[in-house]
This record gives sequence, structure tokens and C-alpha cells, in this order.
Amino acid sequence: MRGSTCRIDGSGEALVVRRVHVGERFEVLELEASGRRLALKIAAEHQQGMPPYRATRTVGTVSTIWSMISRAGILASSSWGALQLVDHGGRPGSDAREGTSQPGEVHETTTVTAEMLLTEEAQRIRDTEPHWNHQVLDLARCHLPDRAPALGLLMPWHPGVPLGTLPQRTQRRLLPRMMLSLWDALAAGLHGDLHDANVIVAPTEDRFALIDPGAMLLLPPPPSPGPTSDILTFVCSPTMYPLLPPYAITRPLAEGDTLHDHWHSFVRSLSWDDIAVPLDASGDSIHILPSRGRYLVQVPRTRGEPHPADLLAVGILYYRALTGAHPFFDARFTEPAWLSVMAWDSVISGDEPGRERVARPVVAPSERTLDDGRGSVLPEEEALALALLDLEVPSRDRLLSLSAAAAQALARADG
Repeated sequence: MRGSTCRIDGSGEALVVRRVHVGERFEVLELEASGRRLALKIAAEHQQGMPPYRATRTVGTVSTIWSMISRAGILASSSWGALQLVDHGGRPGSDAREGTSQPGEVHETTTVTAEMLLTEEAQRIRDTEPHWNHQVLDLARCHLPDRAPALGLLMPWHPGVPLGTLPQRTQRRLLPRMMLSLWDALAAGLHGDLHDANVIVAPTEDRFALIDPGAMLLLPPPPSPGPTSDILTFVCSPTMYPLLPPYAITRPLAEGDTLHDHWHSFVRSLSWDDIAVPLDASGDSIHILPSRGRYLVQVPRTRGEPHPADLLAVGILYYRALTGAHPFFDARFTEPAWLSVMAWDSVISGDEPGRERVARPVVAPSERTLDDGRGSVLPEEEALALALLDLEVPSRDRLLSLSAAAAQALARADG
């Protein structure tokens, strides 16, 4: 493909410089057009199945609800005994109800889903463009040699490197300086898949761009005289969202809740099946999707603060920069806590791993051995990391105080 020509409907032709990334659902190409470097994200040529996480709400009557958050390939049970097998690994999915899946439909279904996810991602980038230093140049059908036309998301190519490729000591120095800008960027809109490859640091280290937000689709059920299901399909990195999924309904940070409180707030929201995605960039409301007897709720999002799941991801980034270790995953906790959490009316099951994990304190950074061998973690750095990981950052001003103290302490230590 390198050196070939890509034709983009409405935008002309560009030279393919290289294939940057190939994932299960999408691939990213570096292009060049009229001397300008561009990035193109398209559905992968060989789809590996549907995105790996789904939250399902099945309604049989007004009072009977079953919610489940599952990995692709896991059977999702409804209160009426119907089974849905989520497509996985390119194998045809099926449903206990006849006529829902036919041989040969898998590639078409996964491609359509990937394009819907890409469209949703494009809208979120547009909504947050000035805050994420990122933009959509075009969303159009792309024509590449030896493959079918596919929807592509055309974006600027950002000079710089992913945060995670920088030396650990450099990350440790930069992150406290980036904290206020990260707060503002994430307050502008849910990212949902924040990790060290999605933060591009400029060569001058004076700015960064947030790219590749986690995509989500919330689809209403088709008309049916029997049980109906709303399905939320979402993509995120479980290592960065180990306790709160990116669509979690929790109380505002400004109310001063800890991580323990946010976890239980999320679980309680499932008991009434309040699955909803806080994606509206204005912060006022999101879609209402009706189903038989119940409704997905409108979720107001407090202006001026990030979603708790995104802020927790920031804390994980900083903790790993300080220690090289993950703050939550260990021998006892190996899967995201929200995986397979279920609710039947007000009865919750599958939440035991999350309850156990939030009850245990995070190992203080100063108690871990640093990978870079350049001194111990400073008290101010530890205070910032632990506050982020317990979501005890109720305001931008509080984050300013903590991050400024950490940055100044490290500068003094470095002389």
C-alpha cells in the first residue's frame, strides 16, 4: 500500500506514506497531500468482530429488567431466557430468536458498525476541537487499491510523539504541567479511551493533542411484541478504565465523592437500568431512547469538570509515570470491575471484584521502586497521584494547587 494513491470523495487524492497502525477494528494511515501530512482512520480491511464491550438492557415488562456488561463472545442473558451471542473473532453471531443472523452477513455487519463508531467519533472531535487541539478535516468514502471503498476519518497529522514513548522521567516532569490543560480538555467532552498513546506531545513540549476517543453506540431496540433490548457498544482500554466504564452514571466531582462513592453510584444506577452515554459536548443532555416500559434517562453533565472515569485515567497515567506500575491491577484484581456486572430490578450481582478493589487502598508511590533509578517519589507528587486515584479533586482550583506543588517540588529536586 505504501506509495499508492488514496482517493477521498470530496477531498481529492493523497499519497499513502505508511500504515501507522492496524487494530482489530480500525487502521490508521499516514498520507501526504500538497506537502501536508495527514492521518486517515478507516475500518480495518479484515474485521476481527464487533467491539469488545457491550452493556445490554432487556425489558420484558415494566418491572423486569436485566442489565449486563460483557466482553464480546459472552452470552448475554435476558430476563425472559433469550440468549444473544455477540459476534467475536470474525465468526457469525447468532440469536436464540430465529432470523436475526444469516451466513455471510458478519463482514457487512462489522463494517457498518465500525463506520457508525467512526461517525460518532468524528462528531465528538468536532464538538471538542479547540480544547483537544484536534480536528476533523473530512469524513468521506475513501478508495484504496485492492480493497472496497470504506468510510474514512481524515485528520491533521500531529508532529510530536505519544506520551508513552517518552522516558518515564520526562513523563513525570511533564504531567503535572499538563494537568490543568487535561482538566479543561476533558471537561469539554468525554474522551472515553484516554491512554498514553492518545496524548500526542509536541516537540517543543508546550502543547499536546488528544486523539482517538473511545467510540460508543447506543442503539434502541427494533419494534417487538416480546422482550426488547437496548445495546450500548463501546470501545475503551480496560487498563485505563478499570473501575468506572466511560459511560458510568455517577455524581459530579464537585460533590466531593471518593472513588468508593463513585463506584457504588455507578452500580446503583444500573439497578434502575440508567445506562446512558454522557456525550453531549454542551453538557446539557443526551438522547432519550425509549423501550417498552422503561426509558434510558437523560444524564445532565456538570459543566466545567471531566467525567470521573476520564479523570481516573489521568491518575493512572501519572501513577505509572511515577512508578512504572499499575495502581489497581494486581494478582487479586485482573479484569475491569464493571465486566459482567448485572442488575435485575434492584438486585445487583457481579459487583464483588469492584467492591473488594475500592475497599483496598492503592499502594503509595513512595513504597514502590522507581524504574528510572533517579530518586524517590516526592511527597507532593504522591499527594497529586493519590488525590487523582481516589477522585478527591473536586475542582480545577484544587487540581491547580496539587499539580503546581508537584511540579515545583520536582524542579527543586532536579536543581
